[in-house]
Amino acid sequence: MTISTPDRIAYEPFQMQPRDQLLPVLTKLREEAPVYRTGSDMWVVSRYADVKNIIKSPHLFSSRPNASEGTAFPVEAADNPEQLQQLMALMAGFPAEIDVQELTQARTINGADPPDHSRMRRIVSRAFTPARIAQLFPAIDAIVDECLEGIDNSDSFNVVRQLAIPLPTQIIVDLLGLGDGMRDQVKKWSDDFVDAAIGDARGTAEGAAMAMRVFQEFSLFVAPLIERRRNDPQGDIISAMVQSMSDETLNTAEALMMAITVMVGGNETTTSLIGSTVVELYNNPDQLALLKADPSLLPGAVDEANRLTSPIQFMFREALADVEIAGTTIPKGAIVVLQMAAANRDPAEFDDPDEFRIDRPQGRNLSFGHGIHFCLGAHLATAEVRSAVGKLLPHLDRFELDTATLQLNPSMLHHGYQNIDLRARS
Repeated sequence: MTISTPDRIAYEPFQMQPRDQLLPVLTKLREEAPVYRTGSDMWVVSRYADVKNIIKSPHLFSSRPNASEGTAFPVEAADNPEQLQQLMALMAGFPAEIDVQELTQARTINGADPPDHSRMRRIVSRAFTPARIAQLFPAIDAIVDECLEGIDNSDSFNVVRQLAIPLPTQIIVDLLGLGDGMRDQVKKWSDDFVDAAIGDARGTAEGAAMAMRVFQEFSLFVAPLIERRRNDPQGDIISAMVQSMSDETLNTAEALMMAITVMVGGNETTTSLIGSTVVELYNNPDQLALLKADPSLLPGAVDEANRLTSPIQFMFREALADVEIAGTTIPKGAIVVLQMAAANRDPAEFDDPDEFRIDRPQGRNLSFGHGIHFCLGAHLATAEVRSAVGKLLPHLDRFELDTATLQLNPSMLHHGYQNIDLRARS
């Protein structure tokens, strides 16, 4: 067995480090250790062709590790009576319709393999058909118009708070059929779940309690909604899941997990991509000028920001057998990290890979996955980003990017900005 662990490379996926220091490390991984064994015993794969081949080989690499680590019941809690009591109290607060044991064992769709993955995807895809997405275009544009109201007379505009957060949050509220006035609550649930799964509390009793609290609050809200949809189905995801529960193709715990996955996934990635596209346009004024001169390049600008910034930096797989990748044997049972941020900058696949070029051929980056694991919400997310950036575009010349307050989120898994301030030019 060949193991690539050069002493001059030090990389752990979740270890915090500045982004400008991360990119040279990813380059070294691709060039010198395309399969790299970390000190925590993960196997990092970083070349485009290898990452793509693994994604499309579910018979060799399972998606099981993608189930959110923060939702797992931590071993440490069993030895801490206070933590254990807190978790058990949260479990006792679930509605009677929810089997908590089933919930803790349920797979998210991105952590499932065929045939379960195929079954779940078939159900959720009903809400993401091209016809259904097209029906949402007017609602998307209307929300963006609402977010941009008053920008002509404003001295400042916060891209994240005023546009990138409210747009996808409201669309997810509508898709799930959660009702009016739920935007802020859905955002809080989503943020808390992400903090539990990939924040500082990841893998701890505190993180498990945070995730369990989201499950509990969400299930208390959704359980009555499920009953209403049994009697009065609508064109939302909850209705589609209720129908599948009646057909016994989906149990209640899976439905709850699926709804939370849609809620979180529909928020985080779209918010990140809106912000990153705006920042990349400001950081590349020649490309901004090109886009203003030819707005038909907008899809390319969004796709290029998706490639260059990779909102989801990496994902996980588990090797189902000994598999040789790039001359290195990855052993059965190994946890594999697919480093999409590195793969999306692979010069073997992309010319001038570190350059932001909005006229680059589209559809080749791996940010939305590939094959059976291509993101169901990708077309919706790109529609939202195109509307947001397209309608903001005529205003960008009047503002400048406030680099002093520009702030990335504190996560190595999710790339995005917490704060993007635009200031009117003097």
